[in-house]
Amino acid sequence: MYEISRRQSFEYAHRLSTHPGACQNVHGHRGEATVVLQAPQLNKDGMVVDFAELKKVMSSWLDEWDHAMLLCIHDTYNTDLLEVLDMMKMKTFTFAEQPTAEIMAKALFDHLNRYFPDMVVSVTISETEKNTATYRK
Repeated sequence: MYEISRRQSFEYAHRLSTHPGACQNVHGHRGEATVVLQAPQLNKDGMVVDFAELKKVMSSWLDEWDHAMLLCIHDTYNTDLLEVLDMMKMKTFTFAEQPTAEIMAKALFDHLNRYFPDMVVSVTISETEKNTATYRK
């Protein structure tokens, strides 16, 4: 089995409205996404996937999160916050759930799986050097 991986950094802010501690406040991270793909055989070019293509597909999603405020659409406070951010022409991205690293990893996994079916092994989102969450098949 052949395996490749790619890391890509992005900056984001979020708020976990149901968190009992400080994370319920708006705060930011320098996040990093690490994607692992695998294949039992290489393509005609001797690759699992061209790294340029993987970068393009990752960027098509991560660019939506980069320098954006990530919020849960169902939180009443966030609805007000979204209106204010929209008036200020600030970049936002909404999730149906709390924008935790775990939810972010699953969302990116699902996006990549549409482009590289059955090749995505895992997606890891790092909020900090020490805190990561992974979604895997």
